[in-house]
Amino acid sequence: IVILLICISKATKSPEYTTWVIVFSYFLFDDALQIHETLGGQIANHLDFTPPLNLRLQDLGELAISGIAGALLLSIVAWSYLRGSRVFKKATKDIVLLVLGLAFFGIFIDVLHSAIKLGSKVNFLLGVIEDGGEMVVTSLMLWYVFLLSLRHGNLGLYLSDLLRTALANHSAVPDRTPKAC
Repeated sequence: IVILLICISKATKSPEYTTWVIVFSYFLFDDALQIHETLGGQIANHLDFTPPLNLRLQDLGELAISGIAGALLLSIVAWSYLRGSRVFKKATKDIVLLVLGLAFFGIFIDVLHSAIKLGSKVNFLLGVIEDGGEMVVTSLMLWYVFLLSLRHGNLGLYLSDLLRTALANHSAVPDRTPKAC
């Protein structure tokens, strides 16, 4: 994804894509070097209370580091979004949707996995949902960025537009529930 984003930045002469290079480089290094786990553990060593929801202090430390990194990365993306072209903004909206999908599985399902203690079968199922969801979303990200690179940064049809249309059509569907007299 990082390499493809560099290629897109060069092909489109749009330096704003380097923002996404930074974001995905952080994801790569965080995964490889366990940045949020390591720093989260250091934070946990300085805490002395019982966390809610069966969470560990380590989990809270990891959430804190992920939140800080997310806020920093989001501010960089927002800055580039404001400076970017219409096409870059559309691609950014789509990539943000995919990153939110990754965060759902990597953060929300991970915390749920840590909090729920209903036996080994439920633990296994939540682990599969968490890891499988992350893999599927990451694969979709790679597919999306690959397609974006093939089309030199302009897809013509964007996920955010499709989602907006689907939501508008869903809310525009008349209620056909029989009414009482």
